[in-house]
Order: sequence, then C-alpha cells, then structure tokens
Amino acid sequence: MGLKKQTTEKLRGGICGYGGLGRVHVGNMMLMDDIKIVAVCDNNPKKLGQAEIKTNIQNNIPAFDIRSCRTYTDYRKMLKKEKLDAVVTALPTNIHAQYAVMAMDAGLHLFSEKPMALSAKDCDRMIKARDENKVQLQIGQVLRFWPEYEALKDAVSSKRYGRIQSLTMTRIGGYSTWTDPNWFNDGKVSGGAIMDLHLHDVDWAQHALGLPQAICAAGTRGLSGEVDDVTAVLSENRSITQQKWVKP
Repeated sequence: MGLKKQTTEKLRGGICGYGGLGRVHVGNMMLMDDIKIVAVCDNNPKKLGQAEIKTNIQNNIPAFDIRSCRTYTDYRKMLKKEKLDAVVTALPTNIHAQYAVMAMDAGLHLFSEKPMALSAKDCDRMIKARDENKVQLQIGQVLRFWPEYEALKDAVSSKRYGRIQSLTMTRIGGYSTWTDPNWFNDGKVSGGAIMDLHLHDVDWAQHALGLPQAICAAGTRGLSGEVDDVTAVLSENRSITQQKWVKP
C-alpha cells in the first residue's frame, strides 16, 4: 500500500474476512518486514479457532499462528479497540463499500478486495471517504502487478516490437466450490462473473492501453442469476475481452 512510518516501528495491520483470500493476504503480509498483523476479524468463530494455518505454501513461508494476535467477530469492535494503521478486507462483494467506509472513517488506510463495489454509487462513497479522511485506498486489481502482465505492459509502452495491433484476453473459471457459505455463486452478493472475472481484464486493458473511445459488449445470465459469460470489444485501445464461469 506504500505506507511508511517515520520510525522503525512496524505498521499495525488488521484483517477482516478470514476465508480463502483473507488467508492469502495474511501470507503476503508475513513476507513484509514493515507490518505486523495484530487483529483478525471474521463472523465465523470456528475460523478464528484454527491455531495454525499454512498460507502461500509455494513461497515456503512459516505458518501463521492466529493465537499471536487478537480475534474478533465484530468488525466495529475491532476498529474501536485496536490501534491500527491499516486494514485489509476480504469480504463478500456486496458489503465492500460498507466495511471500507467504516475503516476509512476510523482514519485507517485500506486495502479492499476486488471488485471495488457492485455499483458506481458505492464506489463514489468509498472515494469520498478516502478523500475526506485523507487516507489511502487500494483495490486488489492484481493483474497490474503480475510479472507477465508487467512485461507485456512494458512491451506495449516501449513499442519494443512495434505498435500493438490488437489484444485478445480470455479468462475462464468454474463456479465456486470453495466458499462456505457459497456466496460467490449468488449474483446478488458477488455480481457474477462479469464482476469477478471480467473486470480483471477490462481494468488491465485500460491500465495498459488507455481508456477506449467506445465499448460494445454482450453477455448471458448464468447460474448466479447475473451475467456469467461476457465478451466486450473496446475500440481504439484495440482489445477484446472474454470471460465466463462454466459448470464443473
């Protein structure tokens, strides 16, 4: 998040949402030498009772022992009792804005999982809270930081191989079987594949190629009740994106 304290004291971080992605973020934070996880919040007490959890095993990092920090099932209580510098939230999409605004109104910097929110109105609420509280807000648009995408953006920007003529991005995934309860497959909560997958590639295309002059898109509703199969053509920045969830 680009945060630095003026002393050698570590940043004090909190986690809200201790499911799959929450644990991924814990693993990533354990790789940093300038932040300490001091509090974890989840509405499921069973998750908070698991003493040691292996995260990001491929990075060969130590297990995170949740007993080393305080745990909460009430987010507001965690924000009130803890002296935090920043919070990482990994929550169902339909409550991203609500929990983000609470943290920023408490004067905390925030990393929120993608998508930012389910509506432009909620995104504007988050931006307003960031500006009014003079804190930093980052959304987990991770493709911007993956090495292969960074290399591709550099090739596009430098025109090392000439001017890009077209770009096609395809992303296909299965319906969720890993969340409990399985909110990913409820489009009213997750927004469907258009919000979970499609926005990754649209965000990166705009990041690397600039805003398009026009967009032509079509999609079909799937098992989530929302658009789970979508194709978009972004004119002028010469990109086509196609994303879908498929049945296992």
